[in-house]
Amino acid sequence: MRVLPAIDILDGKCVRLVGGDPRRRTVEIADPVGVAKGFQKLGASYLHVIDLGRALDQGDNRSVVQRIIKGVKIPVQVGGGLRSDEDVAGILGLGADRVIVGTRAVRDIDWLKDTAKANPKKIVVAVDARGEEILIKGWQEGSGKNLFQYAREVDKFGLAAFLFTNVAVEGQCKGTEMSIVKRFVQSVKTPVIAAGGVTTMKDLELLEKSGVSAAVVGSAIYEKKLDLKQALERFEGPRYAKGGKTP
Repeated sequence: MRVLPAIDILDGKCVRLVGGDPRRRTVEIADPVGVAKGFQKLGASYLHVIDLGRALDQGDNRSVVQRIIKGVKIPVQVGGGLRSDEDVAGILGLGADRVIVGTRAVRDIDWLKDTAKANPKKIVVAVDARGEEILIKGWQEGSGKNLFQYAREVDKFGLAAFLFTNVAVEGQCKGTEMSIVKRFVQSVKTPVIAAGGVTTMKDLELLEKSGVSAAVVGSAIYEKKLDLKQALERFEGPRYAKGGKTP
């Protein structure tokens, strides 16, 4: 299982939000590129970068994203407000390894199918859920779509992965909710990246046992509740040291 350090960008800064609420920032760092380089130095083999400004319709941080991609030697997957063919092509054109799509992918399944076909194994679909309902527009709106029904419908599109985030526990450093993670992993054939509430080595161990291909870690490493270097050594080891397979 891969461990993916998260960098969320808002107003040009690296931030951590509680439950996706931009008014509840627990972390605010002025130099996201420095954060990315720091994670790489600790041994990270892959980065997870989200432009929260675009996701929340509160500005575009693409220049910061580009500087991160150019500033590190490891692959980067990028998401946040990417809702058109031009958005996807633009981020891949910056050098991103993969693109994360959410709102448009949930609303327009035909578009997702076409995008996945045009960009084989480059599209990660974000299914951000509270309970079993998928949320959209930076977690600010409900979609009315059931998590499991939707995932089964798009599972055959040749996606790189699902990014499953349990919004109810995101950013709170209170641990994961394993029952729904296990159910989700068992319901699809596409690899699953898990996010939301990952706080301790035990959480990572449980996620690994559940069958996820990777786990996103955010608030816990910024707030020093989880030692990133230790987690990388424990769960990745030398097999990812030179890139290895994607999560």
